Amino acid sequence: MKVHSLLSVAGLAFAMLSGPAVAADPVINGSFEQPTVPAGTAATVTPTGWTALGGGVDIFTTGMSGGSASSGLQFVDLIGTGQGTFPSGLYQDIFLQAGTTYQLSFDYNGQAGNPPGAILDYSLGSLVSGSINVDGMNVFADLAPVTAWQTSQSLLTPALSDTYRLTFTTSAGFFTAPFIDNVSVSEVAAAVPEPETYALMLAGFGAIGLFGRRQRRARERARS
Repeated sequence: MKVHSLLSVAGLAFAMLSGPAVAADPVINGSFEQPTVPAGTAATVTPTGWTALGGGVDIFTTGMSGGSASSGLQFVDLIGTGQGTFPSGLYQDIFLQAGTTYQLSFDYNGQAGNPPGAILDYSLGSLVSGSINVDGMNVFADLAPVTAWQTSQSLLTPALSDTYRLTFTTSAGFFTAPFIDNVSVSEVAAAVPEPETYALMLAGFGAIGLFGRRQRRARERARS
């Protein structure tokens, strides 16, 4: 076996060892299941672990007007029933490690009948930010055909270990929507290799070691 072939085997093993996988999540109550709201209702209440902005937010439950959460039983309307000051929404401060790659992920939806310009704004400190128009989306079966929850995902790598503010707001000014659910900021870590990956890696290293021993013996015979 040629040396470059042996190195390819080892390189493949390392590549399989270092593939991405989702690890720990620093977000508290990312599915908005706390506090518990009675089934089929909505409540103007701040989710546990979060801080409300502007007019606050509502927690909706599965069954309310035929709506369903994307994860668990509850989801958040970024405009509380009382409305009030805009932008309206919520935030949570989370600690991230320098040099670690994370994936920000969340689901979003809207409500039929919203006036044009129902915009969901999101950010994680200065690391990532964006805006999503939820016009034409609808989570409530009692109002119109339902549109599926959509997912937004972004990768980010902080340069400094620090606390960063995760924020979701809207300036739409309507009494309901945009909606969010299933929020996570998950560390992207090295994958745990399968047993066959270990076997491949060991085979590659073993073959390289055998090749090296043969090369040394050949040089010793040549000097004799």
